[in-house]
Amino acid sequence: MEKSNNDDKLKQLTQENQQLQANAQVTNVEVYNLNQRIAELERVRADLQVTNQLLHNQLQSQQQPAKTK
Repeated sequence: MEKSNNDDKLKQLTQENQQLQANAQVTNVEVYNLNQRIAELERVRADLQVTNQLLHNQLQSQQQPAKTK
């Protein structure tokens, strides 16, 4: 009876372990995807910062002649 009980417990723990491993794998994929998205957004932010600086410089250069007149 005790061996059967131990076998059942082992089977249950094995199933739980497999489920946890599957969940961990899904989580790892989700984390990877989020990290990819973060990297993409950081590249977009860097591009926008450059664009913003260029526009700022352009605006300043356009305003400069107006100040000297």
